[in-house]
Amino acid sequence: MNPTACGLRKPFANRTQAGQALADELLGMNLTPPLVVLALPRGGVPVAAEIARALDTVQTPRQPR
Repeated sequence: MNPTACGLRKPFANRTQAGQALADELLGMNLTPPLVVLALPRGGVPVAAEIARALDTVQTPRQPR
């Protein structure tokens, strides 16, 4: 199925860009440390890496069961 044929589009060029956008939103929330970013494999790791980098915190990959 072609997502654009159904009127759907990707809001971000890639997962790194998505992580940066989410990180920008989280930075505006004034979160208090300690913070941990959990990453799910198969797509979530690049997103979480950008968030962890922006928040200057730890990224922990998790394997779903």
